[in-house]
Amino acid sequence: MNPSDNHFDKPGHRGVNLRHLSRTLGKTKLDRSQVPRLSLWVLSAPLDSCAAISEALLEFGLSGQWLAQPAADYCYQLRVHSRLQSPEIPLLTSTLARFRAPFELETLERMPERYLFHPGLGIHRQQLNQAGEVLIREDAIASAIAASQGSSKEIERRLRQLSGTTWLDLLEPYRNHEGLRVLPKAV
Repeated sequence: MNPSDNHFDKPGHRGVNLRHLSRTLGKTKLDRSQVPRLSLWVLSAPLDSCAAISEALLEFGLSGQWLAQPAADYCYQLRVHSRLQSPEIPLLTSTLARFRAPFELETLERMPERYLFHPGLGIHRQQLNQAGEVLIREDAIASAIAASQGSSKEIERRLRQLSGTTWLDLLEPYRNHEGLRVLPKAV
């Protein structure tokens, strides 16, 4: 590197060549057409359900490749990214729930949402902020507090349901597909 190229040594310079930086950043604009509006992960489906789920997804213009699910013997998983329109998402969610295969569906719209499904719990819909954090309405919290009748265990249970933690606890072993060890809840 030529010492004269070092902008930090020049008197009065504050560290970064902003003109160069803005020219560089201007060349790397985000192409919004490549950002998926929907991310679907069928976490675990038995082999005999895979064909039927694939057919149902084709009705929405979605398809993907099934891969072995390491967390469940003789089961497979499927990930799909698409630009499915918002009005079709609740219909897709209810269609997938009929197959009783755990799944997670996330939309990256103006108001992001996540749908979690586990056959033992049903469908849970979450509104997310732009950072991906779960939003819980104030009236839902007030209702949970009132229904708990002062029991700290009951309010904790109800808040876990509102936040979707109950669903995430059941889906986490399937999400753990890359050889990572799931830590017990106590940790």
